[in-house]
Amino acid sequence: MPRTGTTAVQTLLSKRYNIPNAAEPFAPGKYLFNSIDQVLDWTKQHRPCVIKVLSGQKYFEHIDQMLDQDSGAKLFLCERENLTDTCISLNVVKLTGQFHFAIKPDLSHLGTVEIPMDHVHYWLSDIYRPYCNIIRTWQEQGRELVEICYEDLIKQNELEIEGSRVKISGFPFVNSEIDYVKLCSNYQQIQDLISTFRV
Repeated sequence: MPRTGTTAVQTLLSKRYNIPNAAEPFAPGKYLFNSIDQVLDWTKQHRPCVIKVLSGQKYFEHIDQMLDQDSGAKLFLCERENLTDTCISLNVVKLTGQFHFAIKPDLSHLGTVEIPMDHVHYWLSDIYRPYCNIIRTWQEQGRELVEICYEDLIKQNELEIEGSRVKISGFPFVNSEIDYVKLCSNYQQIQDLISTFRV
């Protein structure tokens, strides 16, 4: 999902396997794909590489087909312990215009903010639900996943991949240290809605 350390993890994976970082090819405005066939052709031409695909993006539901093109493909799953923080973080990015993985965002001008509940409903239906559905599918398929916890990544400042430790040092990644409970005036309302949401 967005805001779970995917940028750092993608960079570290590229470094660990010494393969190109293909960034986020399915983000709006990056590449213009008109069909899944074009996507599969593109991924075939660019392998081996590290590709980031986020829930909510076009072609997210076709990750299986991309993976099945290469028997050596690996699937890394980035997660954050607190779903409420994950949801609010995406909205804070929109408020500040800062994807705070490289700099500590200056939120002093914001005071406390109220996150629009329509954003939360969008996040639940268009980002979180597709994410949960595809995880369930992968589990049913017995597909091997390497799970990476955002909080552990921040705390340890490194990522262990197949016995090798790759440090974040040298990569512009910082712990934003945002206290979303203090920042968000309707934090509890959002948390309650997320806790009762059924996929």
